[in-house]
Amino acid sequence: MRHWNFVARTLASSDMVFLPRLMTEDDEEIPRGDRWARGFLRGVGLRREAWDDIFEDEDDFAILLAIFALAHENDPDPEMRTWKTPPDRELREQVLIGLAVSAKRAYDFFRPHRIREARQEQTGARRVGQKIGRNAPCPCGSGKKYKHCCGNATLQ
Repeated sequence: MRHWNFVARTLASSDMVFLPRLMTEDDEEIPRGDRWARGFLRGVGLRREAWDDIFEDEDDFAILLAIFALAHENDPDPEMRTWKTPPDRELREQVLIGLAVSAKRAYDFFRPHRIREARQEQTGARRVGQKIGRNAPCPCGSGKKYKHCCGNATLQ
């Protein structure tokens, strides 16, 4: 939770730069970033419908280009691969910087959604209908008092 809070604070800050934690293999100088990108896209898949606005708009979809580029870099299907030949060091560094930019832009894109959800949570749940009294007839139609029917906590 501490790490999640740190990442959220970093993404929300205009003074800090988010740098994704990327691992290198033994023989690599520069991390590939493909694992991070695939993990990010797995997270997107958990709430796919929430990302529909980004996927449906070409300009918004550009937010995720660096992530998709790295996620599909070593795809088993050669047609899905980002590059036909591995990128040089300079291109790889640019795309890795793009991960940080993509994460920040996605965070900013969803800011209105987070604000709306926070406001809904603050208002709490509201009863739509009138409260049923304990001695009122049960709304299920049994003819019993509510407290002896559906309102009986021991039955439920």
